[in-house]
Amino acid sequence: MTASVISSLEMSWGFSADPTPQDITVPSDCTAMYMFTSSYSGNSGNGLSTATLEGVSVDEVSGVTDTETTVSVSVAAWYNPGTGANQTLDISWSAACVTFGPSCIIVFVKDGDTTGWRDVDHEANTATTATSVTLTTVADDLVIKFDRKDLASPSLSSGWTNIVAGIEVDDGTRTSSIVATTTTQVCDSEDESYSGIVAISIPPGPAVVITDINTTESWTDGDIGLVITGTGFVT
Repeated sequence: MTASVISSLEMSWGFSADPTPQDITVPSDCTAMYMFTSSYSGNSGNGLSTATLEGVSVDEVSGVTDTETTVSVSVAAWYNPGTGANQTLDISWSAACVTFGPSCIIVFVKDGDTTGWRDVDHEANTATTATSVTLTTVADDLVIKFDRKDLASPSLSSGWTNIVAGIEVDDGTRTSSIVATTTTQVCDSEDESYSGIVAISIPPGPAVVITDINTTESWTDGDIGLVITGTGFVT
């Protein structure tokens, strides 16, 4: 089953390298939570250092710190996280943010593979240099892109679906998604100004198999809007 976005959350953490933990609400049908972050700190070495949700460390994390290009971007994932209100998110940065940001966008997803993303890539550049990554995909993968620039949110790329656009202390971001149709997906930055981009491809989750163990019902493969009633089903 192709993964889909449930909702998103934009968070403000302030400049401290070790900000106060915050409680968030994780939707009840969430099977994966992805946290995207960015900042510009004038080559101070800022970037995501640690992150836990209700004391549980991330399952996967990838990114680039601003020691390389003055811009940091990252993505961290929790699979099958605890759901409901008052889930405590505790993060720290490798250095205090002193210029733009930090930005933090959380995307809640359901129905995707929860053993790991298929591919992840990230890139950051100075000035107006264009930034782009190309992910390995399979048809029906959900691709999520986090695009960052100075002073304003980047434009939405053609063909992509907006998730959320935000700005945190002049650190402008846009998170968007697309469903892959081929073996690769290009993820471009837009309106480049010290741009950073991080993107992931999420494989579909396992298909739901319904078995009629007492053989009393029937249906046709390909039915649309199918409603099955009866007893003795096992999924």
